[in-house]
Order: sequence, then C-alpha cells, then structure tokens
Amino acid sequence: TWRNQRLVRMLEISRIVGGSLDPGEVVDAVCSRLGDLFGDREIAVELLLDDPGAVGTDSSRGDRPVETIDDGGARLVVPLRTKGRSGGAIVVTGRVARPFNKDEPELVQIIANQVAVAIENAQLYGRLEEQAITDGLTGLYNHRFFYDRLKSEITRARRYGLHLSLLMLDLDDFKSVNDRF
Repeated sequence: TWRNQRLVRMLEISRIVGGSLDPGEVVDAVCSRLGDLFGDREIAVELLLDDPGAVGTDSSRGDRPVETIDDGGARLVVPLRTKGRSGGAIVVTGRVARPFNKDEPELVQIIANQVAVAIENAQLYGRLEEQAITDGLTGLYNHRFFYDRLKSEITRARRYGLHLSLLMLDLDDFKSVNDRF
C-alpha cells in the first residue's frame, strides 16, 4: 500500500541522515528523496541551513510547519530546530494550489527533526576535528597535523612523479619570545 511505501521511503531517508557526518550528504539525501513521500504530486524540495528568515518562517510560531497556498502553488516550510535554536528550514513546494494532506507536514517534521540533529552532530564533529589538529592557544596546526599532511604530500608526489622539498627552521632563543608574547 501507499502508506507502507511511504514508511519505507522515510526509513531510507532516516538511515542516510542518521548515519552521516557530512552536511552536504544530508542535504542531498533529503532534497533528492523527500519528494517521493508525496506520491504523484509534483514537488520541489529545498533544504536551507542557518537562515530560516530567508524563506519566510516566523520565529514566533516556534517549530511548527507553516503552510501557504496561493496562485503559484502550495508551500510548506518546516523549521529545523535543536535545543531551541533555529538551524534553517525544509521548504516543500507543490506546483498545484492544493493543500497538503493532513499527515504530510508531520512526515516532513519528523525528517526535519532528524536533519537538525544530524547537521548539529556534523558541526560538532567538524569542530572536534579542528581542535584535534590545532593548538588551542595559538590556533596554529600541531605536530599531528604536520605528520598527517607530510604523509599525504609524499603520497601525492609519488603518485604524480613530482619532486618534494621540505624546509625546516630552528630559531635560536625563540622560547623567550614565545614566553613573553
């Protein structure tokens, strides 16, 4: 039945969204698959991150979907919210000026909740990765980053038959400058 097919499609979207730490992959999965939840209705899906105001969401309405219908068609805007903060919106646009079915906004809201958490997790992971390769005080790359980057550059030079040079400097008495500043 159509209801079962919808659940299978939602499960597929959920698996991709929940298993990814790449915001681009999350956006692609949602935009390419969410339209399948609307049957034969012609639907366009946009996922806008970090700027829900750009798509006409009203922050006073909280995290509820907002549906509008006019001569241009039907539009459903579902905010992405985690921990009370807005992180963008999923915008579903139908060419026909016909209201969405009762359960469709709820289905999109379920996906939006998962997307919001997935995007937040990806951002946290990115910050942790950055902290792992930079010095917290100076913001400069650390020893670990140097060796990882050196290894990848050596591999690249070998693959393309290129020469590779490495210049190392030692500044005498730099510790006193470092300690003072």
